[in-house]
Amino acid sequence: MRLVLIFLVTFVVVFFIAVHFLKTKKVSNTVLLPSRKMEGVEDVNSENYDDVVGHDRYVLIEFYADWCGHCRVFSPTYAKFAKYVQHRPDLVSRLIVAKVNSPENVRIEQRYKIEGYPTVLLVPPHSHTWVEFQHSRDVNGLTQFVEEQLA
Repeated sequence: MRLVLIFLVTFVVVFFIAVHFLKTKKVSNTVLLPSRKMEGVEDVNSENYDDVVGHDRYVLIEFYADWCGHCRVFSPTYAKFAKYVQHRPDLVSRLIVAKVNSPENVRIEQRYKIEGYPTVLLVPPHSHTWVEFQHSRDVNGLTQFVEEQLA
């Protein structure tokens, strides 16, 4: 009887630890989703595309898919870069940091000939042409790329 009680208590404890771990893991994956709201990042879709792109500011656009592991790794870096831009008056006045959920916006994806994720493009003002980001995928690489293109 004592052995059964020990087994039952152990099972219950392990069960609750496992449930807690799975809930924690689920929350942490949600935090990394590129589709989450990011301060300073404009969510672009087929409804607002023409309001964001092609006007008097450069637009840095990340094309992503939530299922993409590389996108989840890059997402916190892109969010940090957007916050950095918000603290740089010389950049925030000339640059919009944006993102497009590609699987949900296939027409925009096709317009820019996106073949993989994440893809980051810089669209100049009054244009729908682009320059593809090819630097290191960190805040410094994004900053260097943007500053070179805006110079």
